[in-house]
Amino acid sequence: MISDEEFEYHLAQHIKAWNPYKKPKSTHPALTLPLEKQREILEATMAVPESVTTERMHSQSSLAGVLLGEGLPVADDLLVSWLQRHADFHAFIALPLEGLVKWVEHRQASNPLSIRLLTCLRTHHPRISKRATDKSHRSLMHRMAIVLGLVSSDVIPGPKDAWTAKALAWRDSLPDQNKEAWEALLKLASAQKSSTPSKSYLKNAAELVAALPQFSMIMRDILEALGRDGPVGVTWRGYPSSMKNLLDDDYTDLLRPLIWLCAPYPDLTDSLRDAAARCSTKIKNIGPLCAKIAAACAETLSRQAVDAATPSLSNLQSAVKHKSTRKALAKAMITVADKAGSGWSELEEKHVPDHGFKQGHRIGSFTAKLAWSHSGTPELLWHQEGAEPQKAVPIEVQRSHSDQLKETKILLRDVKKTYRAQVLRLEKLMCEGRDLPYEIWQEHYFDHPIVGALTRRLLWRFGTELVYLDQNLTASDDRLAMTLDGRSIVGSSGMNVHLWHPAELKCDENQQWQKWALTNRLIQPFQQALREVHRPAGDPDATDDHRYHKELLHQGAFAALCRERGWLYSFHGSPEEFSPCILYPRLNMRAVMNVSEEPDPHGRAILWLQISDIKFYQADKIVPLSLVPAVIYSEVMRDIGLFISASKATKDSGWRDTIPSKEMSE
Repeated sequence: MISDEEFEYHLAQHIKAWNPYKKPKSTHPALTLPLEKQREILEATMAVPESVTTERMHSQSSLAGVLLGEGLPVADDLLVSWLQRHADFHAFIALPLEGLVKWVEHRQASNPLSIRLLTCLRTHHPRISKRATDKSHRSLMHRMAIVLGLVSSDVIPGPKDAWTAKALAWRDSLPDQNKEAWEALLKLASAQKSSTPSKSYLKNAAELVAALPQFSMIMRDILEALGRDGPVGVTWRGYPSSMKNLLDDDYTDLLRPLIWLCAPYPDLTDSLRDAAARCSTKIKNIGPLCAKIAAACAETLSRQAVDAATPSLSNLQSAVKHKSTRKALAKAMITVADKAGSGWSELEEKHVPDHGFKQGHRIGSFTAKLAWSHSGTPELLWHQEGAEPQKAVPIEVQRSHSDQLKETKILLRDVKKTYRAQVLRLEKLMCEGRDLPYEIWQEHYFDHPIVGALTRRLLWRFGTELVYLDQNLTASDDRLAMTLDGRSIVGSSGMNVHLWHPAELKCDENQQWQKWALTNRLIQPFQQALREVHRPAGDPDATDDHRYHKELLHQGAFAALCRERGWLYSFHGSPEEFSPCILYPRLNMRAVMNVSEEPDPHGRAILWLQISDIKFYQADKIVPLSLVPAVIYSEVMRDIGLFISASKATKDSGWRDTIPSKEMSE
């Protein structure tokens, strides 16, 4: 038997080496001892006295968990009494669950559990499960339940949410040889715990997928089920919920490896994009539906062909708001750009999908073509030879071609998503001031069926001349591009075109273009001609701008707008807080807004920030305001003005973001 002094020594060594929050870098000191000595220490740790402090109980139990995890033999009577002691001590609060589960699995594999021990574990299992609110603990309890015969050993024992119900439905409907391949694939996926796919997993899984010709259809159904209502209420993070559209957190680690296998299937591109968008949707009091799955979809898209991945990732930029998902999306875009050997901006403009509307979709005797309302909204126009185009769906198409009509309406939905993404891209292009060769501009902007509708309603610079475009003329017409004084500018090879920003002109010239836009009732996809312009005032050598000095920002509204406008920001009061900034990589510049915390008299969380000044840096050197490019200065000040306006609306107790229907009708 081990002496009390020797046991206290080993317990002290354990306390010194053991850290429940970090993976050990070296072997635990108790595991370097002979097996007989380890067994003596284990028996001593399990002999808990009647009167014991909480700290002592945790110390002895954690040491017992380390030794139990090695599968050391323990007498059934000793283990049963030890479990009963834990049951009496604050209902298993100090129980080393991981070590116990490993021991039970090892014992069952080598020598089946005795009736007494099996009965004891089954009796205490429900009470121990109540302590398992953490995902890793719930996984351990599930493993123990399998050993005890309380649940099925299937990877998915029953429908847990919408996607698991689809997976089980496919398993039950597959032929026997395909069912074995699907179950083997699920088992292989359940063993993957990393956040990115390994080469060995992709290789082994590819062999199973080859034996499962229905894999593409299965994954399409599963991806379409994400974010949809399932057959049962979902258990979310260990707690039952009445919301059926949630994802069971215990099975997202199983879904992620299955999504990784979708990269070789171009027919799943749209399903991956839509699933990522739905998983990024914010749920009240929860956050994004599942940021982990959204990131997995983005990673999978990055391994698809460049022409398929680029438009899908581009559309996701406007849907993804969560910080970790945006990081994964940015990484995916860099991967695709490196694969193509060009910058993301250049790649994005060359791969805008037209969804088949360049020539139109033939359905029966009619052709569905894209048309644009006065406000720029895409819609379908039906053409028939010898008849006027019509907006209403023809009766012939409704009765005889309902399936094709449904597909065309889905394509129109995709056109609207692409349209919104291109509006954001063109606004970003205007702020970048990037020059486009005339041939690129004509092919990928003016002649594109979707981007062309936006291009015709914007003002461009052809060389040094600022022009507007006649929306009814083609690129070959000499009077397509006109200046304000009525001169026509003909585009030619070698000419540079770039999207004009009003900060490039003086105030009086801007006013002339604004007057022209209002007179001609030009409706633009975003503010261009009527965009507010900010210019530095005061000392030309000044390095900081104080125009917004002491203005207040509401942290919640400010953080949301920072994500929307591309600013980098972390909440003040958090360990990683830093000054809000926005980067301009093409010029190696950044704008920094210095803020301070507005003290809260009640000592609550920091809700308000106070602006000190705004500074500009280039290669870590401060830049005088007079040398900051006019477009960058104006856009930075415009964004800050937006942040302040949103904060004032938040502070106004009488402000409402919706108008009641009664007031709307009046």
